[in-house]
Amino acid sequence: MTSLLSILALGFFLGMRHATDADHVIAVATIVARERNARSAAVIGAAWGVGHTLTILVVGGAITVASALTTNWVFPALARLDSFADYAAAAEPVAVAATDPTAKPITRDPPSAPS
Repeated sequence: MTSLLSILALGFFLGMRHATDADHVIAVATIVARERNARSAAVIGAAWGVGHTLTILVVGGAITVASALTTNWVFPALARLDSFADYAAAAEPVAVAATDPTAKPITRDPPSAPS
């Protein structure tokens, strides 16, 4: 029982650390910044967190079941999935910034002609 509680506590705290990574903070801040009051921002933030949790449970459960039911052929596929997840995590803040309707375009003044 102690071992299970230790594993759950470790998972919780690692999840909290992951949730405070820069990409997550930027994504949530961008989404909730559009809201006019704290209550609706909190509801959206909580829904985002629940969606993340359900995704982790579904994908993690599927990987666990697949690993338990299959032989060595699944592990190369898991390595490719991990690599894809890294690229997706890198692309996510770019996609959030690119689709933000409140963002102002970055412009540069053209260089002035020599006199």
